[in-house]
Amino acid sequence: NASTMAFLRNWARGLQPPETGADDQQADCVARLAPLVALYAGDARLMSLVEAATRTTQNTAAAVAWACAGAAVLERLLLGGTAEQAVRDTVQELQQQQPGEGRMPVAELAVTIAGHLEEVLQLQATAHADAVQALGRNCHMPNALQTPIHAVLHHEGLAARQQGCAASSSRSSSR
Repeated sequence: NASTMAFLRNWARGLQPPETGADDQQADCVARLAPLVALYAGDARLMSLVEAATRTTQNTAAAVAWACAGAAVLERLLLGGTAEQAVRDTVQELQQQQPGEGRMPVAELAVTIAGHLEEVLQLQATAHADAVQALGRNCHMPNALQTPIHAVLHHEGLAARQQGCAASSSRSSSR
């Protein structure tokens, strides 16, 4: 991929992070987060670590903003929230973010990213294939974060409805 190849070229030239990072904001910024978020979930340093890790291969404000938003959703899931609540809480955090305050390092894009996550929440009950058609299918942001989040939200909703149906069937058959 472009950001990894640019990193390798820049590293071979002797550059150090963040100068090794490419001018890129594709899905890589989110795709590489899981181990870092798993290790640092709940740690106040998480977003600064996400920023440093992202800038190593993608040295743009947009890549950092999207990576931090993705990290915030994943962190909330790892700390025990539902997918829907993780996204809702992240949207709220992004909407309240002020420059120089809070834990998101790129506040200028926070409201825009919150809007893209809200769009996913609005499509939660929509079949995934239809939601992907509506959101778009590519490796650029916002689609590269929206579509996987939608898949999780949609299937979480389906599972909850199936459990509700099973519970109601169980109650009516025990009467």
